[in-house]
Amino acid sequence: PTANPTKSPTKSPTKQPTSAPIATPTSEDKSCEDDRNFALILDNGNTRNCKWLTLNPVRTNNRVARYCPRDAVKAACPASCGFCATTCKDDNNFTFELNIGKIKGCAWFTQNEDNMQIRRERYCYLITDDGNSLVTPIGVACQFSCGLCGGDSS
Repeated sequence: PTANPTKSPTKSPTKQPTSAPIATPTSEDKSCEDDRNFALILDNGNTRNCKWLTLNPVRTNNRVARYCPRDAVKAACPASCGFCATTCKDDNNFTFELNIGKIKGCAWFTQNEDNMQIRRERYCYLITDDGNSLVTPIGVACQFSCGLCGGDSS
């Protein structure tokens, strides 16, 4: 703290406020772009940017599954994580095998509202011992039905 307080009153802002917000954007929606300045801290301590998540097609699913459920990454890297409204959808060709041997598609998660959360918890993501959430490969392919789109898809 300073020894003496500042003189009061300080100057008021001189610029007039901007006009009221418009109802719809006038240009392309920028809300679903990755933050170019975000420093993604990897589990090994190294830092990368959002593009790193999808840079290597062979490793994309694992990287997205590991890092995108984290709140900071989800907020900073929505495009790379697939959380944009235009990209957050289920892979309609994807199927997986239930623990009981039946083959299902992504729509199975939302077919029975009473069982939806249990199904999501069992197949879409894992909770690690330290409380972190990891998206499974099923969760990556069934983002919308697994409720992983940033907004509520249930």
